[in-house]
Amino acid sequence: MDESFKKYRRKTIVDVRPYIEGEDLAGKVSISREDELNGSPRPGDVIARNPDNAAQWLINAAEFQEKFEPCPDDQPQRLPAGWQVAPMEPDPKMTSAATGIPENMAQWPVHRQDGEWQDFVRAYRCALAAVPNPPAQHPDDAAVDRFATAMKEKLAGAREKGRGGWDDPEQCSGEMLARMLFEHLGKGNPGNFQDIANLAMMLHQRGESPELLTKAVPEGYVVVPALDNDESMAIVRFVQTTQDDGTYDIGQAMIHRLADKGAIRHLSAGRYQLTQAGKAMLAVEPITTG
Repeated sequence: MDESFKKYRRKTIVDVRPYIEGEDLAGKVSISREDELNGSPRPGDVIARNPDNAAQWLINAAEFQEKFEPCPDDQPQRLPAGWQVAPMEPDPKMTSAATGIPENMAQWPVHRQDGEWQDFVRAYRCALAAVPNPPAQHPDDAAVDRFATAMKEKLAGAREKGRGGWDDPEQCSGEMLARMLFEHLGKGNPGNFQDIANLAMMLHQRGESPELLTKAVPEGYVVVPALDNDESMAIVRFVQTTQDDGTYDIGQAMIHRLADKGAIRHLSAGRYQLTQAGKAMLAVEPITTG
C-alpha cells in the first residue's frame, strides 16, 4: 500500500436541490463526462451549489445517496475564519441530548473546522432544537433543590456509617422517628438542619401522622418557648412582686413579651397571672444574649 496517501474529509457544506426533469442546464450547471455517458441528467440526480461562488454542478443519484446527508435548517454553511461556535446558554439537558457527546463538550473552544467538529456542531444544534428552554425556576424551588442536595449528602454520610432501616417499620417505629426529631430540636451542631429535615422526610414518606410529634415529648417534660436573659429576670421579678401584693413593677413592653410567649396570661384590669408554661420556663436556663 502506498504510504503517501492519507485520509482526508471535506470541510465544506453545499446547497443541494433536486434536478427537475426537462430543465435546461446548459451553461449553468457543469456535468461530468462520465455522468453524461451514464445518462445524466435524469430523475433522482441533484444540483449542487457552492455558497461562496454560486458555481453549480450535477451529482448523480447514486453518488448523492452514498456520500451526502441533510443538515438541519439552522446549520451554518461554514464557520468563517476568525469565528467560532458558541453555546446559546445551554443547560445540561440540552448538551446531554446529543447522544454520545459529553456534557463538557459544550465548553470546548473551536480550534479547527474539520469534519469531527462539523459533526459536533450538527449534533449540538440538533440537541438545542430538540430540547426546549426550561421556564425560569422560582427562587422557592431553587432553594428546595439546594437543600435537598444537602439532605442527600447527610443521608449518604449516615449510610457510610452503617445507618439505615428508617423505611422498615419493624426496624424503626414512627414513634422512634418522631422522638429523634424532637431530640434534634435542642441540638446546635453543624448539619442539624439537614438531620431535622431528613427525619421529617422519613415520617412524611412513611405516611405517619403528625400527631406523633405531640407524643414525642418525654414523660414529665413540656415544650415551652425559651427565654432570653431579660425575659428570665422579668418573669422572676413578676413572681416576686405579685406574691407580695398582687401587683408588678415590670414595664408594659416586657409584660406583652411574656404574654406573647405564654408565660403569663391577662385576667382583667391590667392584672396578669403566671401560667403553667411560665412555671416551666422558670426551671429552664435562659438563652444567653449579647
